[in-house]
Amino acid sequence: MRNSLVVIVLICFSQIHAIPLTKKKEKFVPAEDSKEQCMIKFGLDPDFVDYLIGLHRPQIEINAYIGSKHSCIHACMVKLDQNLNPYDYVVDRVSADTKEEYERLIKLVNKCNEKDSGNGCVLLDCVRRNKELRDFVY
Repeated sequence: MRNSLVVIVLICFSQIHAIPLTKKKEKFVPAEDSKEQCMIKFGLDPDFVDYLIGLHRPQIEINAYIGSKHSCIHACMVKLDQNLNPYDYVVDRVSADTKEEYERLIKLVNKCNEKDSGNGCVLLDCVRRNKELRDFVY
């Protein structure tokens, strides 16, 4: 089952990066407390979390991490053994360069989730089937 989780890095590592963007008062702002909340909730090793942050830091600020309300952490992070290379699970990354692209990406992800997992993490098969979503993959 390892490769059935899409770690569109944007999605499944949302709450551990401390740099997901959340919509607040019509603005996207960094959710700086997310990493701390996640580490406390799941007892993650802070060094491991920092390792993941270094591994998956987005190259563009608007590259927001999708998967709000810890939905992805529940689905993916708890399955990620701290001794394994995260790339055993990470199969793709997506990039959205503008707010409009980001919002379109969220809609596509949500649409995928309704059909497939429904847990905030997009299944790899869904990305393969969805041409629009594939456009975001790099």
